[in-house]
Amino acid sequence: MQHARVHREQWARERFGALADTLFAALDRVDPLADALVATLAGRFDAGAALRAREAVGGATGGVWTTNGTGTFSPNATTLNATYLPSPADLTAKDLTLTLTTTGGSCGTGSDQMKITVNAAANVNAGADRAVCAASPAVVLAGQISGSATIGTWSGGAGAFAPNANSLNATYTPTAGEIAAGSVTLNGKSLLDLDPEARAGEGVFLAFQYPVEIPGVGNMTFLRTAVNAQRKARGEEELSAGDFLKIIREKAKTLKIDAEMLKRPVNVGFSGGEKKRNEILQMAMLEPKMCILDETDSGLDVDAMKLVADGVNALRDAGRSFLVITHYQRLLDHIRPDVVHIMAAGRIIKSGGPELALEVEANGYADILAEV
Repeated sequence: MQHARVHREQWARERFGALADTLFAALDRVDPLADALVATLAGRFDAGAALRAREAVGGATGGVWTTNGTGTFSPNATTLNATYLPSPADLTAKDLTLTLTTTGGSCGTGSDQMKITVNAAANVNAGADRAVCAASPAVVLAGQISGSATIGTWSGGAGAFAPNANSLNATYTPTAGEIAAGSVTLNGKSLLDLDPEARAGEGVFLAFQYPVEIPGVGNMTFLRTAVNAQRKARGEEELSAGDFLKIIREKAKTLKIDAEMLKRPVNVGFSGGEKKRNEILQMAMLEPKMCILDETDSGLDVDAMKLVADGVNALRDAGRSFLVITHYQRLLDHIRPDVVHIMAAGRIIKSGGPELALEVEANGYADILAEV
């Protein structure tokens, strides 16, 4: 027993130095406890040394990743913290197994596996863009989700979603501020901030469904004042009386407007067809960029409609746009549209080419309204 203690004291001094002497001096009075403490310490350190020895002899020195898929490991398969990049085939297969196998050492190999499940991507469709009227601004939404998505949440705007923002078919009601925050621009300039005459100066022209009479204002005077105001707004020189007469007579002749009509007060005593032709003459003289024709075919016979259409077609070019509003195909037989929009309750419900107008002419609006 004494020999064993001497051996353990020697071992302790080799590892703890002066601290071991202090320890033994303090524990001399409880010799059995000192023996047990030193024996325990010696046993732990000896066991640790043995474990390190075994690791050095039989432990793994590396590992290699393998997969049942066709993806790649980055930077390589022998990096333990590699990144696995699935191939398109892996994503289709959905279930993958990655295996890490030890390399090196003299005690055989070990391996472990991890399973990877590839879930479908979350897909979402908020539906088509909408346009609504300020008088009835509520929008019934039609969102769709698929793939791994289970819940869709609407966001954006300051209005309210009913019954809640998590309902895909919620109804969105905009705030009064949002309703008033719409914009109308022409060539990048806001038209809502301009007075009507300033909008006209920017190139906007509106032909009324029912043109108003202006008693006491001669047609020629009205047109010359309007044309020169437009030219002044564009920074151009005003037309002299002679130049103006030459231009207006040429354009009036095309629309079969005689000199007597030009001398009369604006639209006073004009027939429906004469009023519409007079407005097309105004449009031809002003040469606007954006022409809005509000049911120009209203009240026109076949001949008058063809005259009006010819006047419109003569002005069509790449720098000028037309918005032609009508209920019937007959006007579009003469003015062939590029795009046709169907509006109901203040919003566009369907768009298409010229064939859409022919469909409405043949079948009416009922089928299209039923799709909404």
